[in-house]
Amino acid sequence: MEEIQEALKSPFWWFSVVLVGIVINVGSSFLKTYLDTFLSSISNWWRDKSNARKEKYNKVFNQLEKSENERFMLSFMCNRDMHHSIHLAVYSALIIIVCFYLDVANSTHYDSLLNVVLLGLSAFMFFSSYLTFITSIRKRQLLFSVLKKIDS
Repeated sequence: MEEIQEALKSPFWWFSVVLVGIVINVGSSFLKTYLDTFLSSISNWWRDKSNARKEKYNKVFNQLEKSENERFMLSFMCNRDMHHSIHLAVYSALIIIVCFYLDVANSTHYDSLLNVVLLGLSAFMFFSSYLTFITSIRKRQLLFSVLKKIDS
């Protein structure tokens, strides 16, 4: 505590605080224009991307609304994606079971690099399963919203 009090009494500490404050103030005013330009470009990019996504969604929605064949194909793709997701999750679980079986059954000749590769493959397949499942759900939600609009 005494060290802090001594530092506060020192003119060097006060001079350094004032000097650092001035440097920060000048630096921030200099960087403000560049930072504003950078953030503005990010904002414009995000807005353009969102508008493109909305236009694509509306185009697909209108196509689905007009064509029963398109709605049938989308429902078929939803079912295919769900089945694909289930297959990937089951394969992922089977690879994990094989890893543990190889570890227990053949502990003296078991290669740890093979274990890492198999577990990585299993994680990749499980992540792919999750993404496929989410894609299927989004397609199904789109289909239900089109059907809801048609029925009303």
